[in-house]
Amino acid sequence: MTNPRLLGENEIFGFDTDGATGCFADAGAWESLHRLFERHLAHGEPGVGEDIPDSMYLLRTRDEASGGELVAFATTGDGTYPVWVGYSADGDVVGVGVLVAGMPTVLQDGGADGVEAVVG
Repeated sequence: MTNPRLLGENEIFGFDTDGATGCFADAGAWESLHRLFERHLAHGEPGVGEDIPDSMYLLRTRDEASGGELVAFATTGDGTYPVWVGYSADGDVVGVGVLVAGMPTVLQDGGADGVEAVVG
C-alpha cells in the first residue's frame, strides 16, 4: 500500500509518460496484456483490442486466460502525473484517481476551486 505520510515536501506518487498515455492494468497479467496492446495499437491486429471512441479512454484489451484487463487513456502531454489510491477499511483498493490537467490548491480547512478536500 502507498502511504502518503512517507512523502517529502513536493513529492507525489505518480507515473511518467513520454507518449501522453497512461493505463490501468491487472499487474498479474501485465505481460500478456502488454503484448495484446501492442498487437492492436502498433500492428492493427483485429480481435486483440477494442478502441473506445468519444472518450479519453483509448483502448481496452482483455486477457481471456487470466481475466485481466488493460485500459489505456490520454493524458494532456508528456510528463509526470499524480496518482491517488483509495482504500477500504479492509485495505482493498476501492478507487484510483489520476490528475491529468491542472493541480487544485488543497486547503486544510475546506475546499479549493469549489471542491471539498480532506487532508490527513
